[in-house]
Amino acid sequence: MTRSTADRCRLPQAFWRAAEQMGLSAPALLRQARLPANLHVSPDTWLTTAQYFALWRADEALSGDPAIGLLMTIRT
Repeated sequence: MTRSTADRCRLPQAFWRAAEQMGLSAPALLRQARLPANLHVSPDTWLTTAQYFALWRADEALSGDPAIGLLMTIRT
């Protein structure tokens, strides 16, 4: 396995739906994480590990809740 394929993870559309249910808009999350503005549009999004964790840090920063990830999984 090459580094380029090992350093990728899939981000399902369910993530964006859960974020929206929590009051977090995709554009705000992407802006906070400094990721491309159209990343949420594709139904088959792949992120690097660094991008993935930047998105979760953005979730926490915008929500003000360190448990936001757990809350998002409970509500989906």
